[in-house]
Amino acid sequence: MHSQNFGSIHQDLPDDQELPKIDITATKACSSKQKNLLIDNEAYAKVILKQTSYYSLIGGYKDIFKNPTTKKYKDGTRFEDLVELYYFDELLRQLFLEKLETLQECKDLEWELMENENVYLKLVWEKVQSELKAKKTEIAGAEPEAEKMKTDADVPDAVAGFKERTNEKFHRIDGLGPADIESQVHDYVMDKIRDNGLDAEIIYVAVTGTRSRGIENKNSDIDVAVEYKGSIREDDFFDMLHEDGMTIAGIKLDINPITEGKTGTMENYLPAVEKHLEHKASDREKKKSVLKGIKEKCAGAKKSEPAKKKMKDHSSPCVIFYTDITGIQNKNNDYYCY
Repeated sequence: MHSQNFGSIHQDLPDDQELPKIDITATKACSSKQKNLLIDNEAYAKVILKQTSYYSLIGGYKDIFKNPTTKKYKDGTRFEDLVELYYFDELLRQLFLEKLETLQECKDLEWELMENENVYLKLVWEKVQSELKAKKTEIAGAEPEAEKMKTDADVPDAVAGFKERTNEKFHRIDGLGPADIESQVHDYVMDKIRDNGLDAEIIYVAVTGTRSRGIENKNSDIDVAVEYKGSIREDDFFDMLHEDGMTIAGIKLDINPITEGKTGTMENYLPAVEKHLEHKASDREKKKSVLKGIKEKCAGAKKSEPAKKKMKDHSSPCVIFYTDITGIQNKNNDYYCY
């Protein structure tokens, strides 16, 4: 991964260095005066970094910040938390965002930050995304045209329609929508193409799978299809794209490379995906209906006398014999309700 060394944020202070006095009190607002003291007073800022150990910068983007899993104060309203949050935001903006010069540097930073579990980063993530997007727009003209994703005008109706339905159904992940994820995957695949000197060109990228229709389970992967043209085989490209075990917000990315010559174009591929997802959604609704019927029968059985008699003859609390609900039954066509 491309890196840029922005230098060290701080140097260790002598043990006898006197800490500048700043009135840190339990307040719900961080005054501009106090903010300026933090920014202007370099010595105090260095001590904050050293004492809290929240931030550790090395050359490049790897492990930019250490990852505290909890805030100092659960509600995040104490001044100490606000100080950390404000300084975190300033650090990102001044030392990183303002110094980005290429789209590749923007992409590298964005990927590293997406993998970071620092709770303070999560609180400013939406703003960071917005500023990164603005920065990429600012310098986009310097990048080769071939590396840019296709505009809406270039997208076939089948692809555009699928993506429109995805936008309607998708449950955002840490503030990320399907377009954000597609952009990240596009950049990641481009990195692989460049780093491995591949003869390949990305055509389309689309979020697919259960998450594209909002019917995912808690631990479902993020499925993304990438249509490309080039000499590398789909299977080989698949292995290459999964060798890093990429995740977004801790969720595994399952990138499926497709070509016109094997799996088919995105325009032909997505309608088949749509039918499969419609079938899964239908099955999901049927299961919900079955479970609802079972719960209602259980509730009725507990109130009825026959159910009480059956309880004496079975180890289960109640036994329901049924013929109108299918799909959940034993070999004797009876259902045991617990």
